[in-house]
Amino acid sequence: MGVAGFASLISWTNAVALSSPDPKRPTLGMAELIAMTSALMALNALSIDIMLPALPDIGRAFDALGNERQLVITSYVLGFGIAQIFYGPLADALGRRTVLLVSLGAYSLATLLCLAAPDFGWMLAARALQGAAAAGTRVIATAVVRDLVSGRKMAQIISIAMTFFMAAPILAPGLGQAILLVASWEWIFGALLAGGGLLWGWMLVRLPETLSVENRIPIRIRSALKNYWLAASNRITLGYMMAAAFIFGGLFAFIATAEQIMAELYGLDVWFALAFAGISNMIAFWNADKIVLRMHNAKQVDQHSAPQLYNTVAELAQRADLPMPKVYIIDTEQPNAFATGRNPDNAAVAATSGLIRLLSPEELAGVMAHELAHVKNRDTLTMTVTATIAGAVSALGSMAMFGSLFGGNRNSPLGGL
Repeated sequence: MGVAGFASLISWTNAVALSSPDPKRPTLGMAELIAMTSALMALNALSIDIMLPALPDIGRAFDALGNERQLVITSYVLGFGIAQIFYGPLADALGRRTVLLVSLGAYSLATLLCLAAPDFGWMLAARALQGAAAAGTRVIATAVVRDLVSGRKMAQIISIAMTFFMAAPILAPGLGQAILLVASWEWIFGALLAGGGLLWGWMLVRLPETLSVENRIPIRIRSALKNYWLAASNRITLGYMMAAAFIFGGLFAFIATAEQIMAELYGLDVWFALAFAGISNMIAFWNADKIVLRMHNAKQVDQHSAPQLYNTVAELAQRADLPMPKVYIIDTEQPNAFATGRNPDNAAVAATSGLIRLLSPEELAGVMAHELAHVKNRDTLTMTVTATIAGAVSALGSMAMFGSLFGGNRNSPLGGL
């Protein structure tokens, strides 16, 4: 999707109002739904990555030596991961809005417990509770979108929300470092408390109950356990779960150790946030094509398995003087297509089966030509470089703002800004 397409999509969201079964809040604007979904998803990334610059100070405050301070991150992730399986049944039985408000309230309470923790063990327990409470935001945000829209609109909303969500883990360390330039690590929890409180107030006032009473499903523990067991005993499901576990295990190992390696081993100190933003963008840039294709369960095709699509792409690539990209089909009725890959030599294009059935050969060629234009113009590289620069500028701006407002820190290279 190009800049013009994104602009038109934003204009479309501003003009659409969604109806809900809540008589007190009968409508919700599409733009506000996207903003709510993005904010709820970003809360978790913020709660993890904003802590990274503060880990040394937290370790010294609680006499947590060496690698023990990494548990501040992993305890949150542990609570977040385990609690997710409970929020779905609860939200189906009690309603989305009620469970979300309780979840955000529990998040704020857990944040206060982190501030009041008398020792490191209590801090880890409070962080695990904080993660468990925040898990509700991730589960219910998606459920609310699914209640209000379906099909292509749902995919567009989630896609836009994920675009904004991806900025949170890149910018969060810079925000945490900016706070540390002028205050102690406790103020980072204060920022999380303020963010959780603002979200709670926003949801209380604006979010409608999106699940009608007649569509609610009572909690049946035996039935739920049976369904969980069926899912866990299915080989395909188990395989995907194990693959996801290894992928996210590696990701969070990087996040938990990043500060210790970059700030201490390589002596980056306050520049850690900028280095983290750059590395995060480069990892995403290098692996985005594989991640996106796997997320959509895309299957690679050739001239024999999908001659129409493959030959269309081959002819267009030849006309554009491009190397032949890999071609994928996604088995879904939703009409969609995209290009991915870090450069023309490592490019891939994908189209859904619904799009192929819906369009004529000429229309399909037009869509794939548009996607190949992204490859030829290296739009993926441009977006990655732009995101890295934006993250660096934002982090420096936050540090400069906090330094100017509160007098700065003479031990910081940015303290005099």
